[in-house]
Amino acid sequence: MGTETRPSRLLLLAAYGAIYGVWGSTYLAIRFTVRTLPPFLTGGIRFFLAGLLLYALVRPRTEAPTPRGWLQAHRIGFLAFFLSYGAITWTMVRVPSGVVALIVALEPLCFLLTDWFCFQGPRPVRMELWGLALGFGGTVLLLAGDPNVSFHGTGGVYLLGALAVLATSFAWVYGSLLTRTAPVHPDGVLAAAMQMIAGGSQLLLLGTLWGDWKHLGEASLLSVLSLAYLVVFGSLVAYTAFTWLLKVEPVSRVATHAFVNPVVAVFLGWLFGGERVGPETLVAGGLIVGAVVLTLWARKPEL
Repeated sequence: MGTETRPSRLLLLAAYGAIYGVWGSTYLAIRFTVRTLPPFLTGGIRFFLAGLLLYALVRPRTEAPTPRGWLQAHRIGFLAFFLSYGAITWTMVRVPSGVVALIVALEPLCFLLTDWFCFQGPRPVRMELWGLALGFGGTVLLLAGDPNVSFHGTGGVYLLGALAVLATSFAWVYGSLLTRTAPVHPDGVLAAAMQMIAGGSQLLLLGTLWGDWKHLGEASLLSVLSLAYLVVFGSLVAYTAFTWLLKVEPVSRVATHAFVNPVVAVFLGWLFGGERVGPETLVAGGLIVGAVVLTLWARKPEL
Protein backbone atom coordinates (compact mmCIF):
# COMPACT_ATOMS: atom_id res chain seq x y z
CA MET A 1 0.00 0.00 0.00
CA GLY A 2 2.17 2.79 -1.21
CA THR A 3 1.26 6.42 -0.66
CA GLU A 4 0.76 6.98 -4.37
CA THR A 5 -2.18 4.60 -4.43
CA ARG A 6 -3.73 5.64 -1.13
CA PRO A 7 -7.40 6.67 -1.36
CA SER A 8 -8.44 10.10 -0.15
CA ARG A 9 -8.67 10.73 3.59
CA LEU A 10 -12.31 11.80 3.17
CA LEU A 11 -13.21 8.48 1.52
CA LEU A 12 -11.44 6.55 4.27
CA LEU A 13 -13.23 8.52 6.99
CA ALA A 14 -16.59 7.89 5.31
CA ALA A 15 -15.88 4.14 5.08
CA TYR A 16 -14.75 3.91 8.71
CA GLY A 17 -17.80 5.95 9.71
CA ALA A 18 -19.96 3.31 8.02
CA ILE A 19 -18.42 0.28 9.73
CA TYR A 20 -18.12 2.07 13.10
CA GLY A 21 -21.37 4.02 13.29
CA VAL A 22 -23.75 2.19 10.97
CA TRP A 23 -22.77 -1.30 12.08
CA GLY A 24 -22.96 -0.14 15.69
CA SER A 25 -26.54 1.00 15.08
CA THR A 26 -27.53 -2.35 13.57
CA TYR A 27 -27.62 -3.95 17.04
CA LEU A 28 -30.69 -1.86 17.88
CA ALA A 29 -32.16 -2.28 14.39
CA ILE A 30 -31.82 -6.07 14.57
CA ARG A 31 -33.47 -6.08 17.98
CA PHE A 32 -36.44 -4.12 16.59
CA THR A 33 -36.60 -6.36 13.50
CA VAL A 34 -36.68 -9.73 15.25
CA ARG A 35 -39.38 -8.63 17.69
CA THR A 36 -42.01 -9.62 15.13
CA LEU A 37 -40.03 -11.14 12.24
CA PRO A 38 -38.16 -14.50 12.14
CA PRO A 39 -34.35 -14.05 12.18
CA PHE A 40 -33.28 -16.45 9.40
CA LEU A 41 -35.77 -15.05 6.90
CA THR A 42 -35.04 -11.43 7.77
CA GLY A 43 -31.31 -12.10 7.47
CA GLY A 44 -31.89 -13.57 4.03
CA ILE A 45 -34.11 -10.68 2.93
CA ARG A 46 -31.60 -8.16 4.29
CA PHE A 47 -28.57 -9.47 2.43
CA PHE A 48 -30.36 -10.63 -0.72
CA LEU A 49 -32.16 -7.32 -1.30
CA ALA A 50 -29.05 -5.27 -0.49
CA GLY A 51 -27.01 -7.35 -2.92
CA LEU A 52 -29.70 -7.13 -5.59
CA LEU A 53 -29.93 -3.32 -5.31
CA LEU A 54 -26.16 -2.93 -5.45
CA TYR A 55 -25.94 -5.37 -8.37
CA ALA A 56 -28.56 -3.38 -10.32
CA LEU A 57 -26.61 -0.16 -9.74
CA VAL A 58 -23.17 -1.50 -10.70
CA ARG A 59 -23.74 -4.27 -13.27
CA PRO A 60 -24.60 -1.97 -16.27
CA ARG A 61 -21.14 -0.37 -16.16
CA THR A 62 -19.01 -3.50 -15.87
CA GLU A 63 -18.60 -6.99 -17.32
CA ALA A 64 -20.92 -9.87 -16.55
CA PRO A 65 -19.96 -12.27 -13.74
CA THR A 66 -18.76 -15.75 -14.63
CA PRO A 67 -20.07 -19.05 -13.22
CA ARG A 68 -16.74 -19.40 -11.40
CA GLY A 69 -17.26 -15.96 -9.89
CA TRP A 70 -20.70 -16.94 -8.62
CA LEU A 71 -19.25 -20.13 -7.15
CA GLN A 72 -16.66 -18.06 -5.26
CA ALA A 73 -19.41 -15.65 -4.15
CA HIS A 74 -21.39 -18.56 -2.69
CA ARG A 75 -18.25 -19.82 -0.96
CA ILE A 76 -17.76 -16.45 0.76
CA GLY A 77 -21.49 -16.04 1.34
CA PHE A 78 -21.61 -19.40 3.10
CA LEU A 79 -18.77 -18.45 5.45
CA ALA A 80 -19.48 -14.77 6.06
CA PHE A 81 -23.29 -14.78 6.03
CA PHE A 82 -24.90 -18.22 6.25
CA LEU A 83 -22.66 -19.68 8.96
CA SER A 84 -22.17 -16.43 10.86
CA TYR A 85 -25.76 -15.20 10.91
CA GLY A 86 -27.29 -18.66 11.16
CA ALA A 87 -25.09 -19.98 13.95
CA ILE A 88 -25.21 -16.78 16.00
CA THR A 89 -29.01 -16.89 15.82
CA TRP A 90 -29.01 -20.52 16.98
CA THR A 91 -26.55 -19.92 19.83
CA MET A 92 -28.15 -16.74 21.18
CA VAL A 93 -30.96 -18.81 22.73
CA ARG A 94 -28.55 -21.40 24.15
CA VAL A 95 -25.50 -19.42 25.30
CA PRO A 96 -25.44 -16.43 27.68
CA SER A 97 -25.28 -13.16 25.75
CA GLY A 98 -22.15 -12.06 27.61
CA VAL A 99 -20.22 -15.14 26.51
CA VAL A 100 -21.29 -14.59 22.90
CA ALA A 101 -20.24 -10.94 23.04
CA LEU A 102 -16.85 -11.75 24.59
CA ILE A 103 -16.06 -14.36 21.94
CA VAL A 104 -17.08 -11.92 19.21
CA ALA A 105 -14.82 -9.30 20.84
CA LEU A 106 -11.88 -11.60 20.09
CA GLU A 107 -12.48 -11.08 16.35
CA PRO A 108 -9.84 -8.34 15.91
CA LEU A 109 -7.14 -10.69 17.23
CA CYS A 110 -8.58 -13.46 15.07
CA PHE A 111 -8.43 -11.14 12.04
CA LEU A 112 -4.79 -10.31 12.72
CA LEU A 113 -3.64 -13.91 13.30
CA THR A 114 -5.69 -15.40 10.44
CA ASP A 115 -4.35 -12.80 8.03
CA TRP A 116 -0.79 -13.58 9.16
CA PHE A 117 -1.03 -17.38 9.16
CA CYS A 118 -3.48 -18.07 6.31
CA PHE A 119 -3.10 -15.13 3.93
CA GLN A 120 0.61 -14.23 4.28
CA GLY A 121 -0.30 -10.91 5.87
CA PRO A 122 2.15 -8.80 7.89
CA ARG A 123 3.39 -10.06 11.24
CA PRO A 124 1.53 -8.28 14.08
CA VAL A 125 3.56 -5.49 15.70
CA ARG A 126 3.66 -4.84 19.43
CA MET A 127 1.48 -1.70 19.36
CA GLU A 128 -1.24 -3.57 17.47
CA LEU A 129 -1.29 -6.32 20.08
CA TRP A 130 -1.40 -3.77 22.92
CA GLY A 131 -4.26 -2.01 21.16
CA LEU A 132 -6.21 -5.24 20.72
CA ALA A 133 -5.62 -6.23 24.36
CA LEU A 134 -6.81 -2.81 25.55
CA GLY A 135 -9.87 -3.03 23.32
CA PHE A 136 -10.76 -6.48 24.63
CA GLY A 137 -10.37 -5.23 28.21
CA GLY A 138 -12.66 -2.30 27.45
CA THR A 139 -15.23 -4.65 25.96
CA VAL A 140 -15.14 -6.87 29.07
CA LEU A 141 -15.75 -3.80 31.25
CA LEU A 142 -18.54 -2.61 28.96
CA LEU A 143 -20.31 -5.98 29.18
CA ALA A 144 -19.75 -6.33 32.92
CA GLY A 145 -21.61 -3.07 33.49
CA ASP A 146 -24.59 -4.04 31.33
CA PRO A 147 -27.46 -5.47 33.43
CA ASN A 148 -28.97 -7.03 30.31
CA VAL A 149 -25.91 -9.23 29.72
CA SER A 150 -25.69 -12.69 31.27
CA PHE A 151 -22.62 -14.88 31.77
CA HIS A 152 -24.30 -17.85 33.44
CA GLY A 153 -25.07 -21.11 31.72
CA THR A 154 -24.94 -24.85 32.35
CA GLY A 155 -24.73 -28.16 30.57
CA GLY A 156 -23.28 -29.55 27.38
CA VAL A 157 -25.48 -27.37 25.18
CA TYR A 158 -23.78 -24.32 26.72
CA LEU A 159 -20.31 -25.63 25.80
CA LEU A 160 -21.45 -26.71 22.35
CA GLY A 161 -22.98 -23.29 21.78
CA ALA A 162 -19.84 -21.46 22.91
CA LEU A 163 -17.72 -23.58 20.54
CA ALA A 164 -20.22 -22.83 17.76
CA VAL A 165 -19.83 -19.07 18.36
CA LEU A 166 -16.05 -19.45 18.24
CA ALA A 167 -16.26 -21.39 14.96
CA THR A 168 -18.71 -18.85 13.60
CA SER A 169 -16.37 -15.96 14.41
CA PHE A 170 -13.57 -17.72 12.56
CA ALA A 171 -15.88 -18.35 9.58
CA TRP A 172 -16.76 -14.63 9.43
CA VAL A 173 -13.09 -13.63 9.71
CA TYR A 174 -11.87 -16.13 7.11
CA GLY A 175 -14.72 -15.33 4.72
CA SER A 176 -14.11 -11.60 5.10
CA LEU A 177 -10.38 -11.91 4.41
CA LEU A 178 -11.16 -14.15 1.45
CA THR A 179 -12.98 -11.23 -0.22
CA ARG A 180 -9.57 -9.64 -0.94
CA THR A 181 -8.23 -12.50 -3.03
CA ALA A 182 -11.10 -14.72 -4.22
CA PRO A 183 -11.77 -14.30 -7.97
CA VAL A 184 -15.40 -13.23 -7.59
CA HIS A 185 -15.30 -10.26 -10.00
CA PRO A 186 -12.72 -7.62 -11.05
CA ASP A 187 -15.06 -4.88 -9.82
CA GLY A 188 -14.92 -4.94 -6.02
CA VAL A 189 -18.34 -3.34 -5.57
CA LEU A 190 -20.04 -5.87 -7.84
CA ALA A 191 -18.16 -8.64 -6.03
CA ALA A 192 -19.62 -7.41 -2.72
CA ALA A 193 -23.10 -7.42 -4.30
CA MET A 194 -22.63 -10.99 -5.52
CA GLN A 195 -21.48 -12.13 -2.08
CA MET A 196 -24.56 -10.62 -0.43
CA ILE A 197 -26.88 -12.16 -3.04
CA ALA A 198 -25.25 -15.56 -2.51
CA GLY A 199 -25.28 -15.43 1.29
CA GLY A 200 -28.78 -13.96 1.34
CA SER A 201 -30.16 -16.69 -0.92
CA GLN A 202 -28.67 -19.35 1.37
CA LEU A 203 -30.32 -17.76 4.41
CA LEU A 204 -33.62 -17.48 2.52
CA LEU A 205 -33.45 -21.21 1.84
CA LEU A 206 -32.75 -21.88 5.52
CA GLY A 207 -35.65 -19.63 6.55
CA THR A 208 -37.94 -21.43 4.11
CA LEU A 209 -36.96 -24.85 5.46
CA TRP A 210 -37.46 -23.47 8.99
CA GLY A 211 -41.01 -22.38 8.11
CA ASP A 212 -40.34 -18.67 8.61
CA TRP A 213 -42.61 -17.40 5.83
CA LYS A 214 -45.78 -18.11 7.80
CA HIS A 215 -44.76 -15.46 10.35
CA LEU A 216 -44.54 -12.54 7.90
CA GLY A 217 -48.11 -11.49 8.65
CA GLU A 218 -47.09 -10.77 12.25
CA ALA A 219 -44.63 -8.03 11.25
CA SER A 220 -44.99 -4.62 12.91
CA LEU A 221 -44.26 -1.33 11.12
CA LEU A 222 -41.21 -0.82 13.36
CA SER A 223 -39.80 -4.22 12.37
CA VAL A 224 -40.34 -3.52 8.66
CA LEU A 225 -38.71 -0.07 8.87
CA SER A 226 -35.80 -1.52 10.86
CA LEU A 227 -35.34 -4.23 8.23
CA ALA A 228 -35.32 -1.56 5.50
CA TYR A 229 -32.59 0.29 7.44
CA LEU A 230 -30.55 -2.92 7.69
CA VAL A 231 -30.89 -3.52 3.94
CA VAL A 232 -29.80 -0.04 2.85
CA PHE A 233 -27.35 1.05 5.52
CA GLY A 234 -26.33 -2.09 7.42
CA SER A 235 -25.59 -4.14 4.30
CA LEU A 236 -25.56 -2.10 1.08
CA VAL A 237 -23.51 0.77 2.55
CA ALA A 238 -21.55 -0.69 5.46
CA TYR A 239 -20.66 -4.12 4.05
CA THR A 240 -19.47 -2.56 0.78
CA ALA A 241 -17.33 -0.12 2.79
CA PHE A 242 -15.98 -3.03 4.86
CA THR A 243 -14.88 -5.14 1.89
CA TRP A 244 -13.25 -2.07 0.29
CA LEU A 245 -11.37 -1.18 3.48
CA LEU A 246 -10.00 -4.73 3.74
CA LYS A 247 -8.32 -4.15 0.37
CA VAL A 248 -6.82 -0.72 1.07
CA GLU A 249 -6.16 -0.69 4.83
CA PRO A 250 -4.25 -2.89 7.31
CA VAL A 251 -6.48 -5.63 8.69
CA SER A 252 -5.81 -4.57 12.29
CA ARG A 253 -7.32 -1.15 11.64
CA VAL A 254 -10.43 -2.46 9.91
CA ALA A 255 -10.98 -5.03 12.67
CA THR A 256 -11.28 -2.29 15.32
CA HIS A 257 -14.95 -1.98 14.34
CA ALA A 258 -15.58 -4.98 16.64
CA PHE A 259 -14.58 -2.77 19.60
CA VAL A 260 -16.39 0.40 18.52
CA ASN A 261 -19.70 -1.21 17.50
CA PRO A 262 -20.72 -2.21 21.07
CA VAL A 263 -19.99 1.33 22.31
CA VAL A 264 -22.24 2.80 19.62
CA ALA A 265 -24.87 0.17 20.41
CA VAL A 266 -24.83 1.03 24.14
CA PHE A 267 -25.11 4.76 23.39
CA LEU A 268 -28.06 4.23 21.04
CA GLY A 269 -29.67 1.86 23.54
CA TRP A 270 -29.42 4.64 26.14
CA LEU A 271 -30.70 7.26 23.69
CA PHE A 272 -33.61 5.33 22.19
CA GLY A 273 -34.12 2.24 24.34
CA GLY A 274 -34.03 3.71 27.84
CA GLU A 275 -31.03 1.58 28.84
CA ARG A 276 -28.76 2.57 31.73
CA VAL A 277 -25.28 4.00 31.15
CA GLY A 278 -23.11 4.05 34.29
CA PRO A 279 -19.55 5.24 35.08
CA GLU A 280 -18.09 1.86 34.10
CA THR A 281 -19.58 2.31 30.63
CA LEU A 282 -17.79 5.65 30.21
CA VAL A 283 -14.49 4.15 31.41
CA ALA A 284 -14.94 1.21 29.03
CA GLY A 285 -15.64 3.63 26.19
CA GLY A 286 -12.42 5.51 27.00
CA LEU A 287 -10.40 2.28 26.97
CA ILE A 288 -11.89 1.27 23.63
CA VAL A 289 -11.17 4.68 22.09
CA GLY A 290 -7.58 4.38 23.33
CA ALA A 291 -7.36 0.90 21.82
CA VAL A 292 -8.55 2.16 18.46
CA VAL A 293 -6.02 5.02 18.50
CA LEU A 294 -3.18 2.62 19.35
CA THR A 295 -4.19 0.20 16.61
CA LEU A 296 -4.68 2.90 13.98
CA TRP A 297 -1.24 4.36 14.72
CA ALA A 298 0.55 1.00 14.98
CA ARG A 299 1.63 1.23 11.33
CA LYS A 300 2.03 5.00 11.19
CA PRO A 301 4.34 5.01 8.11
CA GLU A 302 1.42 3.66 6.04
CA LEU A 303 -0.95 6.50 6.96
